Amino acid sequence: MDAATAGTGPAPLELSDHRRDTVGDPSREWGASQLARMDAQQEAGGSIPEQSPGPAIEASVGLSIGRLRTAALEMARRDAEAGLPALDSEGRAESEQELRDRCLSLFRDWTARQRDRLNGRVAEVEGLITETAGTIGLNIDRFERITTELFRLKKRQEVNRSLVESTLDRTPAEEGRTDADIETADRGDSRAFKTHWYALAISFLGVVEFLANAPVFGALLPRDPLTEQQIRFVAETSEGWAAGFQRVVSQFVLRPDAALLAAGVVTFLCVLAHFFGHSLRRLLLHKSAAQSGETVRNRSASEYVVPMVLSGIGLALVLGVLFEARVTLGEVAVDRFAQDSSKIEELRRNASWLRVDGNLVAANEQANRADDLEALAKEQREYAASMSGLSFPIFLLNTTLVLVAISAAYFHMRDTRRDRFNELPWERQRRELVTAGDMVQERIGEGQGQLVRLIGELKSLLTEKPLKEAPALVHQLEATIVAYRAENGRLRGLDPREMPAFAEPVKLELALEEQAPQRLIGTAEGYEEDRQELLRRFTEVRHRFTKEATTW
Repeated sequence: MDAATAGTGPAPLELSDHRRDTVGDPSREWGASQLARMDAQQEAGGSIPEQSPGPAIEASVGLSIGRLRTAALEMARRDAEAGLPALDSEGRAESEQELRDRCLSLFRDWTARQRDRLNGRVAEVEGLITETAGTIGLNIDRFERITTELFRLKKRQEVNRSLVESTLDRTPAEEGRTDADIETADRGDSRAFKTHWYALAISFLGVVEFLANAPVFGALLPRDPLTEQQIRFVAETSEGWAAGFQRVVSQFVLRPDAALLAAGVVTFLCVLAHFFGHSLRRLLLHKSAAQSGETVRNRSASEYVVPMVLSGIGLALVLGVLFEARVTLGEVAVDRFAQDSSKIEELRRNASWLRVDGNLVAANEQANRADDLEALAKEQREYAASMSGLSFPIFLLNTTLVLVAISAAYFHMRDTRRDRFNELPWERQRRELVTAGDMVQERIGEGQGQLVRLIGELKSLLTEKPLKEAPALVHQLEATIVAYRAENGRLRGLDPREMPAFAEPVKLELALEEQAPQRLIGTAEGYEEDRQELLRRFTEVRHRFTKEATTW
């Protein structure tokens, strides 16, 4: 029956004369009040309006109640058309019994869902608590292993330090020396090449270079006839085991310009090699100190690079000069031999004319001079040719001598460093362990916070009442039965309260007993005790970790 048909039906009855029948029965009083409200709404609209399920009922249950109410109204219209229930029949009508059964089934389904929801959430939270507590326990074990490894690393470092220091350290008491003696010995020992040996080596290299290069410069410089005659005289008159020494000394004494030039070149080589070797050693020591962090970088590496570069350029120039001098010696010897040949021919021609003139003494003198000059010219040409041919081998020899001088200066440089225990590998391992420990601490802290939140949520779930909305739901279900009775009476033009079939109270006998959620493992207090135990372990291990990480 639609709304139009319901609007043309019999007018609702006045129920004021029948209010006394409901006094004394709460269910009947509630039903009477419901009927009174429905009568008022019916007078205003002509039909029983829809009833809101209320804000306390979830949407799905509200939708089910709405459908149940619609079915109740349809059942009321169908029974009204069939004249059911009969006016003389007593007992509950069949449609109302069906409606009551459906209300009971809906209520049971709702209570089962509420309990399942709560139990499922409790089980989920308990699972998260168990998982989080297990993760925290594993992280604490890992944190304890890191702390133990840090302790073991410290002990190994102490043992190695004691072994190294016992090998390196030499105390005054052990050797019976004073601190000043040990300091002096350390300064001396810091030179890999002692000073007296260094001075001897540099002097010997200088003498070798001087003897090798002085004749070359003597052959290149302009010649003095008187000097050459004196040198030949010394060479002819020197005898015995000191003859060679006399000839060498005569070369240097009678040719001071060549000797000074050779001595200057040799001095340049020795000084430049000394500066180069010292600068190279200082540069390497500076880099080593900067990498190890033993000193502050208050000096720039360019302070050692600049003199090393300048001395290297000077050495290259001096070696180049010596090489070019030997190469040029051959060309100079050829030119001088040509000049000497011309002079020899002239002396021999003069000797021939003097013989023609009958001056045999002068002729012999000129002939002897020509022979001596020829012998000297040939000797110098052969010496120049041999020196020019050996230019590159002698250049390599000079380079070797320079490298030897640089090496001697390098090892003569005092090493201010002292052998000591190397803590860098141990410090690197310590930092790695401390970093790993800090990361584990962060994870443990995050897990503790999450565990506190989960335990709080579990406590809230354990105190929650899943059927707290049951009274509101029962009210809605009973209102559905009242709507059935009111609609049936309205359509039939009867007062539902006067009908014997509707004399039974509307109240539904529904079980509203609260049940505690099912706990799968333990109580919230037990979880809290476990959390406190984990926190206690973590506090102890963290105290050990902080002590081991900060007492190196």
